[in-house]
Amino acid sequence: MRVLVTGGTGYIGRHVVPRLLAQGCEVHVITRRESALTGTVAHHGNLLVPGVAESLVAEVRPEAVLHAAWEATPGAYWTSPDNPAWAAATVALASSARDIGARRFVGVGSSAEYDWTGGHCEEGVTAETPNTPYGQAKQQACEAVLALSRPGFTVAWGRVFFLFGDDEYPSRLVPSVALAIREERPALCSHGEQLRDFLHVEDVDDALVALLTSDVRGAVNIASGEAHRVRDVIEGLANRLGRPDLIRLGARPTDEAPILTAATRRLRDEVGWRPHFSFEAALDAAAAHWTAQSSSQP
Repeated sequence: MRVLVTGGTGYIGRHVVPRLLAQGCEVHVITRRESALTGTVAHHGNLLVPGVAESLVAEVRPEAVLHAAWEATPGAYWTSPDNPAWAAATVALASSARDIGARRFVGVGSSAEYDWTGGHCEEGVTAETPNTPYGQAKQQACEAVLALSRPGFTVAWGRVFFLFGDDEYPSRLVPSVALAIREERPALCSHGEQLRDFLHVEDVDDALVALLTSDVRGAVNIASGEAHRVRDVIEGLANRLGRPDLIRLGARPTDEAPILTAATRRLRDEVGWRPHFSFEAALDAAAAHWTAQSSSQP
């Protein structure tokens, strides 16, 4: 199967690509970087430029598209002025894929598409009334591409919840704690009582590939189906790194939603996917990564 992947060099996409290659897929990656991922065919282009999505799809003529590209810089993406442009580019990509005869399109969405006031998010049940420009753009893109589905062209939208793993942005939860410990300074955290659904990034990517190769349609939550406190991540990582004394819970104020969890019936029963990493195993992997990073420092 010839698969076109956008965002293939990003945090999510770079783990998707080797899984597709392992399944024998011919993988084409759209990237703005000069280097390509080993084993893939690179196509250089900026999807935010009008006409680029259409021309790249016409060039590659994919049988399936996995669209992971979007503005994702922590702190910037929630209100980025590029969010509407990314929504438009997503629709252009899906429309072009349908028009050249592709069979499958899967977009990577977000828990931010839901109304978070209820705490638990279920596809087709929880209101889709996001309160951020990012969530609004993602939800609008989701609605538009799902409407393109027709016989012979199926569309799904994977709504990713909370993930962690290797090579994250330094300001994200796990690296911010790990870097503080590595530098032997206090890790200033919120109270950590927020309940969240966490998933290791490699499981997120495995689930997206499973969704791509299935015939499931519509929005599907990409999550573990388990609730853990944020402090369980913070303290679990600090204990594994041997410096729980550096954790300062409550040192930073927060107005985050107290509960944000995901229903995973569709992912589990329709896609037939379950996590490979338990919560504890995911923390073990994160600690091993940051231990190795510390060991490599001069």
